[in-house]
Amino acid sequence: MRGVPIRFDVLLSGLAGLTLLSACASTAPFPPPAPVQIDAETRALFSTPDRLPNLNEPLGFLRPDAKAMRDDIKIRIDDYTVTEHKADTVLTGRNGIQAAIASRGWDYIARVDWRIRWDYDLENVNGVCVVEDPETILTVTYALPNWKPSRTPPPGLQAYWDEFEQSLWVHEFGHAKIGYEAKRAIQAALETPPFQERNCQSLAKKLNRMARDIIDRNIDEVYDSVTDHGRTQGAYYDVRKARAAVRSYSAKGTQS
Repeated sequence: MRGVPIRFDVLLSGLAGLTLLSACASTAPFPPPAPVQIDAETRALFSTPDRLPNLNEPLGFLRPDAKAMRDDIKIRIDDYTVTEHKADTVLTGRNGIQAAIASRGWDYIARVDWRIRWDYDLENVNGVCVVEDPETILTVTYALPNWKPSRTPPPGLQAYWDEFEQSLWVHEFGHAKIGYEAKRAIQAALETPPFQERNCQSLAKKLNRMARDIIDRNIDEVYDSVTDHGRTQGAYYDVRKARAAVRSYSAKGTQS
């Protein structure tokens, strides 16, 4: 007899309270500390990206600017706007980064939430419950600063912002990739369950517990510890570097 489809949504978010908030990129403008040392087994569960893949490369569908590239991957954007136009005030001004994230109750410049939905059918075949038509869908929501200066910024500041934003995207992409790897692990486990059950209700309980265990490994937390919330990847707004970029560009213009 055909069983009722089983569907589950699990959101990785501090707001949901299910597991650690996948948020990162600190506002603190100071040099990054030495990376945290962790055991090799945990370290092997994720990679620390140093660049974004192109849209047409493997995993390009996880970029913040990817759109409708796969049916089982959904990318959503929850930007906030920064309108300051000076090196200092982009971070600390009335309409700067710190004011914008404070209004949202955040401690970080950017964040990623990922949600995995899995569903499947269960059917008893020759006295054994089997999984049919398993499907997993990953939804990644990026929350990132969108710089729209109210006045024309110094060209050097634009160059610094572009560099900072790229580093921010790289770090947040790393969180999205962790969600994708969790999705793949759940999909594989549903396609080939590591156990058999005669009772479909028992099988459903085991499958769903297994999926939640995959999500609850808290790899995002370790990734943030290793990268100090993106600082080791340059994903923090450094006022000193922003000022230096403006001065450097102005000096070049004077010499030409």
